[in-house]
Amino acid sequence: MSRITTKTALANLAASLLKAEAVTSIDPPDTRNKTSSVMARWYDETRRQVLEEHPWHFAVKRDQLAAAGDVPAFGWDVAYTIPADCLRIVSLGDENDPIQGDDYELEGGMLLSD
Repeated sequence: MSRITTKTALANLAASLLKAEAVTSIDPPDTRNKTSSVMARWYDETRRQVLEEHPWHFAVKRDQLAAAGDVPAFGWDVAYTIPADCLRIVSLGDENDPIQGDDYELEGGMLLSD
């Protein structure tokens, strides 16, 4: 099987498994093809859900966050802005001394910690 590298190729794989009509494009969708419109509508949401479910090696990125300027109103000492492309936090801290889940909180696009 060849490597699937486009949205349309992936949509056609799904269409063949569902025994649905093949598509010529989902980006932009071929409006004359119902399968194309449905695949285009659900592609991004489904992709996001699948990436969130497992720490896929190709989708993991390490980052060092800078503290945000504002101190949280209560409960925590420091706030960090979570990057816009972050779908899921796999772990925090050093791999030999990870930060435990009760040592931080996610709130409103921010990671709060002491």
